[in-house]
Amino acid sequence: MNYATFWQRFNALWIDFFVLLPVIVIRLWLESLSRTTAILLVLPMAALNVGYTIYCFIAGTVVITDSRHLDTKSTPPDTA
Repeated sequence: MNYATFWQRFNALWIDFFVLLPVIVIRLWLESLSRTTAILLVLPMAALNVGYTIYCFIAGTVVITDSRHLDTKSTPPDTA
């Protein structure tokens, strides 16, 4: 299993930041309009947060996990 290096994770942090920056700016602008708008945005923003976390978990699992390395009971294939 190959783990990401510090610089790969650091670059991923900045990519996530720039991808989410428009959502953050729009949310802050909408919340500044009124208290009612801020209250109404709580559930949709929480749902987006949970969805993004699940997406990152699934995408990270697909990219990092190689099922051949997880099965410790199997024998290596014959090299004939």
